[in-house]
Amino acid sequence: MKKIFFAILLWHCSLTAQAQYQAYIASMKQAFAKATTVEQKREMLQAVMDSVRAGGNKHTRLKAKQEAYLAFCEHLETQVRAKPTYKSLMPEVLMLFTHFYSRHHDSKTHLEYAYKTVELAKQYNNKEVLRQAYGYLCDFYYGNGQHDKALPLLLETAKIIEGDEALEKKAQFASLLNVIAISYAKLKQYELSTAYFEKALRVARKYNDVAWIGLSYGNMSMVNEAKGDYRQAITFLKQDVRYSLLAKNPSSAVNAWVFIADLHGRLKEYKQGSLALDSAWALLKKLTKQDSLGGINIKWIYTKAYKFYKESKQYEKLPLYTDSLLSFSEKDSHRKFQAEMENIHTKYGVKLKEQEITLLQKQKSTERRVLYLTAVIALCMVALAVVLFTNNRRQLKINTLLNEKQEEIETQNEELNTQKEQLAYQNEALQQLNTTKDKLFSIVSHDFRSPLNALKSTAYLMSREDISPAEVKELTTNVATQINHTSYFLENLLFWAKSQLKGFRTEAERFDLQELVQENIELAYPQAEQKKIILEAQNTEKVWIMADKNMTRLVLRNLLSNALKYGRQADRVTLAYQRRQDHVLITIQDTGLGMNTEQMRAIFTPYISSTYGTHQEKGAGLGLLLCKDFVERNGGEIWAESEAGKGSTFYFTLPLATADETPHATEEFLVEKLADGAKRYRL
Repeated sequence: MKKIFFAILLWHCSLTAQAQYQAYIASMKQAFAKATTVEQKREMLQAVMDSVRAGGNKHTRLKAKQEAYLAFCEHLETQVRAKPTYKSLMPEVLMLFTHFYSRHHDSKTHLEYAYKTVELAKQYNNKEVLRQAYGYLCDFYYGNGQHDKALPLLLETAKIIEGDEALEKKAQFASLLNVIAISYAKLKQYELSTAYFEKALRVARKYNDVAWIGLSYGNMSMVNEAKGDYRQAITFLKQDVRYSLLAKNPSSAVNAWVFIADLHGRLKEYKQGSLALDSAWALLKKLTKQDSLGGINIKWIYTKAYKFYKESKQYEKLPLYTDSLLSFSEKDSHRKFQAEMENIHTKYGVKLKEQEITLLQKQKSTERRVLYLTAVIALCMVALAVVLFTNNRRQLKINTLLNEKQEEIETQNEELNTQKEQLAYQNEALQQLNTTKDKLFSIVSHDFRSPLNALKSTAYLMSREDISPAEVKELTTNVATQINHTSYFLENLLFWAKSQLKGFRTEAERFDLQELVQENIELAYPQAEQKKIILEAQNTEKVWIMADKNMTRLVLRNLLSNALKYGRQADRVTLAYQRRQDHVLITIQDTGLGMNTEQMRAIFTPYISSTYGTHQEKGAGLGLLLCKDFVERNGGEIWAESEAGKGSTFYFTLPLATADETPHATEEFLVEKLADGAKRYRL
């Protein structure tokens, strides 16, 4: 029904004859009388209000129409007040009065009816009429610059619209939020203004309203300009350009480019400002060809451009702007505007000529000064050349003498540095020899005395006649152990002492690692058997390596001895090796006592101190130091992994012999399993 009413109203609004308008009013009265329900009458009144907003001043332009429209409103008011059931329609009726007086420029009556409409719309919870009444009040106060009065009404309107998607689209919620933000900015409440601009952007993006996205950015730039933040304002204006072009609103983009140029001018960034004006100019040319200059104030653009180019002293661009903008005005139908543009052209053309004359005069004066200055400089240069030539000859002689002295000093310094390095090297060597001597005497005095004293005590006991054969056997076993230990210790000590002497050489030779492993396994087996430790070898194939055989033997023996020394009953010691690309990796792993973090940091250094084994075996602390020295002398590396209580694994590498260096093997290892599960190797 509302659609039918609205169609009738639009048709009547297009008519201009007084009689037809009178007929239109009469038909509306009849339509209102024929409507049987309150909702039908409300739809009819809403259609009239929509027609009023769409028709603008067509209802109030002529006096006769004004009288007819006002009589129609009064008739509706009488009809509604006559029946209590129609009273809920009073907000719509008062809304028609509000529109009439707003168009009739009777602000006092207009405001009275608007506030009455607000009061009744609140009473009957008529949100649509309440929103429209707030709109009339906001337009009045905002249009008159009374932002302190407009702002509360705007906020109330936003409360009605917000959350209703259909209403948000219909009422252009993003536009309302922009007006609120501008009002806050006018009241210098910039933080709230920025917050509402950001909210407007979110709403515009929600409904993909690119036009209001651009306008929101443009309005935000004005707030930042007022705050003095020109760079942020420029950033927002560039977004305004982008979205204005997307919304096919190039006139807004032109205005934004001009504002950008103006802000760059304030920042003395004339190059960027000139580029911005060039962009505005290009868009303006395109719009001129399309005869679509709506929304563009050419006089304002020209004034901004002239001010910018004058301040940046780009006078050559002013005639281009003047002539081109005058050509735009020729397409304008208003002769007054064209005359105004010609006056501006004449005014700024005269100024430009004056500036050109001033520039020419300054240029001539500058040329004369440059000429005089050039002559003075030439004379000074001649005098300076003479002085420099004389001084240069004197300086050359002085420099020659200084260079000779400098060379003598450098030679003496080099000799002194050489002597200093020699003394430092000799001092270091002496300190190392002294350290070696001290350690050697310490080891000899302590570690030799203890085994010898034990042997003396054992010999004394064995010389007594009151000991039993079992005790003699036990003492004999102890003596053998002490002798083996002392012999092993003496061999390590001699090797270590020899390695500290100059002239100690590594004699690399080709030999079979399998043979050396078998030899050391057999030597270590009695110690393993005595401590009930499982000693085994894995992956023991023939591998020919190039290294010092004696050094390799000592490294294997030391690492196996250490593994057994710290092994407990039923622990396992495993020796294995693997052939790699150009070397062999040898691994000795045990499940014994292991080492803590502090001990791991000290291994392979002179600062490690030997600890007692699981059977109170004592060492000198030289074994691992020798292993590191001998492995590195043979071009290999050595490292270890350990965890206290879980055992240790020692790794070292030695270079493989090349194919030419490897002889044909004629021997093989035989593996013999022992009763306790260990393995014994022999050729």
